[in-house]
Amino acid sequence: MGFGRLVSMPDSSAMDPVCLALVLGTPAVSLRARTGLNNPVEPQGVKARVRTITMTAARERRFRLGLATACWALLLAPGLLRAAELKLSQETVRAWEDYVKTTESRMQARLTGKVPFLWMDESPERRSRVRQGEILAAPVVESGRMRVPQGLIHHWVGAVFIPDASLDQVFGVVHDYDHYRDYFEPTVIASKLLSRSDNQWKFGMRWLKKVLIVTALIDTEYDSVEVRLDRNRWYGLSWSTRIQEIRNYGRTDERRLPPDVGSGYIWRVYSVSRYEERDGGVYAELEALVLSRDVPAYFRWLVDPIVSRLSRNALLTSLEQTRRAVQTKAGT
Repeated sequence: MGFGRLVSMPDSSAMDPVCLALVLGTPAVSLRARTGLNNPVEPQGVKARVRTITMTAARERRFRLGLATACWALLLAPGLLRAAELKLSQETVRAWEDYVKTTESRMQARLTGKVPFLWMDESPERRSRVRQGEILAAPVVESGRMRVPQGLIHHWVGAVFIPDASLDQVFGVVHDYDHYRDYFEPTVIASKLLSRSDNQWKFGMRWLKKVLIVTALIDTEYDSVEVRLDRNRWYGLSWSTRIQEIRNYGRTDERRLPPDVGSGYIWRVYSVSRYEERDGGVYAELEALVLSRDVPAYFRWLVDPIVSRLSRNALLTSLEQTRRAVQTKAGT
């Protein structure tokens, strides 16, 4: 996916090994080691020892059954959601709009100098790591997600340094919407610039992603604007204007769902990007916000860590692909 437009959706390869083991019926790691049952406290006496062993075995069976149930629920949930066709509620939309306004207010503090323009400059150690070539990503809210009525807001920030590059070269990739499918494969399968007026763009993209056992195709359109602060600093805003799910992609019964109806993998997207040319290259940062459906309460404990890990990895991949595209296009 493109820099400034980031979404993360889980796939089965990132599932916890214990979960996979229980679903597939094969051992992955010791459940006793995971649950602290290797060395239970033993009361005195043979009967007490027998009772302890029996209780420990029963506890492990309950743990295994509960975990297996959650894993199967996780695997079957996309199919259930596919049939349900959720509808985005106005209460969720209002919570999202309020959060976006809060994000824009925080951005004003960076523009006025109350806090550093770049997130990485808030920490010398963070700045040093990025300057040395490391790509960083971190949650803006705790664990990278915040629950709102009937939804989840995912909010992450990342930074990358593109050496020997100019702002013009970076924008040559960021605004090259017709070739996003080349820069950000395999997630982006189609992309197109729809219109441009000065520093404002309208563009469309199609995302293809396997979500556990479901292939999700999302057809999207965005508005984007870039603002120049001074000779070396720019910032940009981008937001989705249309998101529609394509059901049964590639089949004879393929159909496009109405906006705000579907599985809820992606309801809204908003991003803030920041660029500064210095130190012989360009620092690029992205704050990515995504609104999705909430995770059912009965397996949040299993899914939440996976979602956080995948969000971080998706942001890192997007930044790395952007750097590679700039360097490839510039011939460096």
